[in-house]
Amino acid sequence: MRIHSLEINAYGPFPGTINLDFNELNEAGIFLLNGPTGSGKSSILDAICYALYGSTSSGRTDLKSRFAEPEAQPWVKLECSVAGKRYRIFRSPEYLRPKKRGSGLTREQASVTIEVFDAKVGNWEEDASVTRHKDAGDFMYSVIGLTAQQFNQVMLLPQGKFQQFLVARSADREELLKKLFSTREFERIQQILDDKAKGAEAKAAEAEAAVRSLIERAQRAEKAADITTARQLLVGDTGTTLPEATSTGEQPVKPDWLELTSEGALSRTQQLRDDVAELNRVAIDLTDTAAAEIAELRQQETALGELERHWVQYRDLQAQEEELESQREQITEAEASLALHRRAATVLPMMTAQERTAAAVKDAQDRLETVTGRLETAIENALTGIAAVAPEYTLLTNVQNLADYDETEDQVADLNRHIENLNDFARSDRHLTSLVQERRQAETKTEGLQKALDAAHTAVTKQERELAELSARFTALEDAGAQLTAAQVQRDTAETAVILARKLEQSRSRGAAAEAAAKTTNEARRAAGVRAENLQQQRFDRAAQTLASNLEPGQPCAVCGSREHPAPATFTEEVPAISAEEVKDALAARDQAEAKAQAALLELTSAETSVAELIAAGASDLSSALIQLQQAQESLTEKQRNMQRRSDLAQERAAAEADHERLKVEENSCARDVAHHHTLLNSLAERIEKDEAELEAHRQTTGFTQRATALSQVAQSLVSALSIQQEAQRLKKAHIRAEEELTQVVQNSGFSSGAEAVEGHLSSERERALTMLVQTHQQKRFTLDGLLASNAMTGIAARVQQGEESPTPQALQEAIQLRQSREQARDTYLRTGVRLSAAYQELTSIVTELTTSLSHNQKLLVRALRARSLAATATAAKSSDNALRMTLTTYVLAAQLEEVAQAASEHLEQMTHGRYTLEHTDDAEGRGSKSGLGLTVRDAWHGATRHPSTLSGGETFMASLCLALGLADVVQRTNGGIEIDTLFVDEGFGSLDEETLEEVMTTLDSLREGGRVIGLISHVAEMKNRITRQVQLTTSPTGSSLKPETGAV
Repeated sequence: MRIHSLEINAYGPFPGTINLDFNELNEAGIFLLNGPTGSGKSSILDAICYALYGSTSSGRTDLKSRFAEPEAQPWVKLECSVAGKRYRIFRSPEYLRPKKRGSGLTREQASVTIEVFDAKVGNWEEDASVTRHKDAGDFMYSVIGLTAQQFNQVMLLPQGKFQQFLVARSADREELLKKLFSTREFERIQQILDDKAKGAEAKAAEAEAAVRSLIERAQRAEKAADITTARQLLVGDTGTTLPEATSTGEQPVKPDWLELTSEGALSRTQQLRDDVAELNRVAIDLTDTAAAEIAELRQQETALGELERHWVQYRDLQAQEEELESQREQITEAEASLALHRRAATVLPMMTAQERTAAAVKDAQDRLETVTGRLETAIENALTGIAAVAPEYTLLTNVQNLADYDETEDQVADLNRHIENLNDFARSDRHLTSLVQERRQAETKTEGLQKALDAAHTAVTKQERELAELSARFTALEDAGAQLTAAQVQRDTAETAVILARKLEQSRSRGAAAEAAAKTTNEARRAAGVRAENLQQQRFDRAAQTLASNLEPGQPCAVCGSREHPAPATFTEEVPAISAEEVKDALAARDQAEAKAQAALLELTSAETSVAELIAAGASDLSSALIQLQQAQESLTEKQRNMQRRSDLAQERAAAEADHERLKVEENSCARDVAHHHTLLNSLAERIEKDEAELEAHRQTTGFTQRATALSQVAQSLVSALSIQQEAQRLKKAHIRAEEELTQVVQNSGFSSGAEAVEGHLSSERERALTMLVQTHQQKRFTLDGLLASNAMTGIAARVQQGEESPTPQALQEAIQLRQSREQARDTYLRTGVRLSAAYQELTSIVTELTTSLSHNQKLLVRALRARSLAATATAAKSSDNALRMTLTTYVLAAQLEEVAQAASEHLEQMTHGRYTLEHTDDAEGRGSKSGLGLTVRDAWHGATRHPSTLSGGETFMASLCLALGLADVVQRTNGGIEIDTLFVDEGFGSLDEETLEEVMTTLDSLREGGRVIGLISHVAEMKNRITRQVQLTTSPTGSSLKPETGAV
């Protein structure tokens, strides 16, 4: 990597923009970066790192310069080449600036862009994938191949830190090496080995716990099986001896389960399983035997129970038969009454039908009389108010004279036709009334429209007069715009005169103040100069007096070296001692006073020039300029009012013209409406006259609607009378037929008369009661006969005839008690068998799992031991056979350190003329101390090694510098061979003698010859004399600046 240029703005101690052209420095090959403390040497290095990675080598985050303007944007722009490609990076950190509106500060976010130079087209192309600081840092890491920390270590060689690294202990040296060389993979391998060991140990422990759990299950299964109780029960019932029982029936004493080994527990579980299996077989046999006995007892019990139930049922059936025989007479009477009722049921419906037809005939005759009276009344009402010549008069008279209602159909048709004509006349009459009402409304509307027309005409005339008046007033203000423009120009001229007058007054005041300040600062400058000269002279005199007092005849002078002293300095009194600091302060005070005097003189000259320029521009007295401005403002205000009045008149005239146009439209609309309503009135008058003439011939005293309603009532009554008359004739015929049918049915049913049939008829309740009584008796008889005919009852009947008695309840109870006793025994055997069977299954499962687990556990234990051994070796645990006590990471870093020592030795051997080289050692550093990363110095002159702390100051500097160079070389090689062509070497040259310095410079020159650009940071005067290309940093109260120089300072 080669740096081409660096631009910095408002960054660190630099308030403005500085540009450092590295291309010029690259040509020189070696340059000196020099400046006082705080001048910004570190800020330049920080800026390079910040541009590349977005972070500084010092870790600072407040990057904006305190000397910069508040609104200035801090930024860094770096141009560099990596692997043949050229990059330009622009970064601006987050900073605060004043708000553009209002007070306070606002935060500007950080920004970054990366451009890549396209050599084919000669343009810079921005990389669109980079939008954030982290994106840019990751991008540059992929390009350079070094992290920010590695880049800082390779680019900048801080001597103080590498002296510490040279003499550090292994533990401290390891921390730095971890940061420079990527050891995360080896640390991850250590962790993986440790995790795998822990996992294998956990699995082994888990498997062992599983075995203990199986043993506990076996213990619980033994307790659940309760072999002792089962053996006692089964031995007592079988009378035989079972396995592992003593002469007393008890089991021998066995050790506790928790005291057994895994193999012992397996053996005991297998024996227990076999014992449980044998006891379970005995329990099953006893259960089967008890079940067979119970089945036989149940058969006996069932037979006794059945026989007892049959005897009880037989006695109950005998009692039911006696009860049915006692009801025989009552049932016979009920059957006779039901037979008579069934014969009467054929007669009664006919009697009811005859009575119903007689009642219907009488009702029809009554209704006919009522309708006839209503018809006569309707005819009389319809004839009221009707002239004899009216058509409906003849119709009504004909209806009134009808002899029979069978002739009414034609009369009803005539009445309906005349009713329809009357309804048409009624509708025409209503329409005529509507037309008359419409004519009245039209006459009223026409009168209103005529009044509106007159009012509109009056309003139009008035609006025309007002419009003429507004036009005249508007014309009178026609030149108001020109007058306003002239007044504005006059006011602007007056304002400019006031501004010039105020500036003239301010410049004169500033000139007076500047003149007084110039006088004061000039006096202070002369006094400071005199004091500085006096102090310098006193210091020189004091030095001369001291030298003169120390001169001895024949001895060389410390200044000129002469052994003769013809005219030594003489003084009448003791010269006071003046320190160099006092002289320096006095000179600084003199320079400061000189600067203030120069500034005051410049201010005075500026003020006088400003006064002359203002007078030449026409500046005058401020009071007269203010009066002219006031007069111009008053004139302008008046012209603005005239312009406003003209604008208001224009708006009023436009509104008046719009109103006039609207009123004319309203007047024309009213005239059209009046003409339209006159035409409508004439049309309505013609229609009313025509309709009135048509209706006059048909009018009577009674209205059309009332006449139509009266005729409708007559027609309805006439239709009703005809209908009722026809219904009465039909009912008379039906009554005659019903009387004939009733006479025939009475004769056929065997009754002498209808009254006799009524006496034999039963009520519904009585009929249902008798029917239920007969049916219930018959059902009981049928059921009883069936039960008595069954085999069981015929068998009991035979036993009765033979003189047998029913069995006693005591026999059945004894059979039940015997069966229940055997069931309890069977249940006990069954529960014992179930318990033993469950225990056998559990023990069988435990034996299988134990056998498998014991084999698997052995493999897990071997695997855990092997994994723990590997992890202990990689992590240097005390239990391991790692003789060097080095972790895997330390071992890898030791190899890197060995490479670093070899690379450093190449430089150190040259600087020390083959005397010193650096060697890596893995010797132990002490009890409890971390080892493996030690460094020793081999002294070829004495053929021995020594600790770096025994070197002198100059030797330590050279060894540290070489170690730094070697480390930089190795870091670059291990990160893909990336070349960092620009290298900065920090302070440390002051401890070297001239010869050693020459050797160091020779080594640095060799680096330059290899293509590197070396930047040295030093205050040593000899370095300034030796290096021709320099970059000088200067400081001031306003910040730092950067000044390239081509020669020695």
